[in-house]
Amino acid sequence: MGNSVSPLQAAKEASKEELSVYAGGPFWCEKPDGESVIRYAQRGPASKDAAPAITVVELLTLAARKRPTNMALLQEPPSMIGLIGGKKAPPPIPREKWRTWTWHQYLVDVRKAARSMISLGFVQHDACTIFGFVRWNEQENGLLHRCLETNV
Repeated sequence: MGNSVSPLQAAKEASKEELSVYAGGPFWCEKPDGESVIRYAQRGPASKDAAPAITVVELLTLAARKRPTNMALLQEPPSMIGLIGGKKAPPPIPREKWRTWTWHQYLVDVRKAARSMISLGFVQHDACTIFGFVRWNEQENGLLHRCLETNV
C-alpha cells in the first residue's frame, strides 16, 4: 500500500534538481517586517510549480472553502484527562465525547481570535506570546490572520 520507496530512500535517490537549495543562508528572519527567501528545487515536488508559496491563512481559508464540513480538529475534554489515582493513565475517552471543529468552524474561530486581537490594539507585525495548552492553535492562527491579512 502506498509508495514502495520510503521518504528517506526517495531523498537519497533524488537528483540535485529535485532538492531545495539550502546553501548560502540565512534561513530565517527575525525582523518583524522582514521576509525570508523561499528556496525552491528546480523541478519535482519541491519546485515552485508543484508547491507554490501559500500562507497559513490562505491554506486555512482554502481548506474551509473546499471541505467546510470535514473535521479539522478534535480535542479530548481537558477535564477528563488525568492520571487515575495519580499513577495510572485513564482509558481512552470515547470519540463522541470529544469536542470537534469542522474546517469552517475553525476558520470562524480563528477570525474571532484575530478580531479580538485587533480590538486589543494589535497591528500588522506585532508579536505576542501565547500561554496555555487548550486551543492555543486558534490564538496562533488568529495572530497569523491579523498579521498577514487585512480583511478579517
